[in-house]
Amino acid sequence: RTIAELPFQILFPFIFGTILYWMVGFPADAETFWMFQLYTILTTNTAMGMGYLVSALAKNVSVALALGPMVLMPAIIFGGLLVNVDQIPSYFIWLSSLSCIYYGYEGVSIIIFEKIGNFSCPEPPGKCLYPNGNAVLDFLNFDPDNKWLDVII
Repeated sequence: RTIAELPFQILFPFIFGTILYWMVGFPADAETFWMFQLYTILTTNTAMGMGYLVSALAKNVSVALALGPMVLMPAIIFGGLLVNVDQIPSYFIWLSSLSCIYYGYEGVSIIIFEKIGNFSCPEPPGKCLYPNGNAVLDFLNFDPDNKWLDVII
């Protein structure tokens, strides 16, 4: 089933990623675009794999519908989107390592923000919290060297 659906599992995230990439105004260069697409497709397929795992473990549809959010919500919460990884309590930090969302979020953040130079901040001068893309990556505690590690994991 997975192999039969693979063209759609690549095509639909690619279409979504293409529309999103240009609509948001990400950097207009080929390397960043294709890396963004790679992260989008890998993260989507990993999340679908988690859904297949839950459906395989469940005895029926109602159990799967109850298990799905219990698997997905920790991945979302500890993926870095809602809570910065630095602010996760030490006894829950291992959950961010299990989150496919974390690796996709880190990878996309790195490829986007490492290309951005200085931001144009409003007046008064000196009040800009994040003057450039590297400051954003520092705030998120993302290491630019993890760009390919996030793809592998």
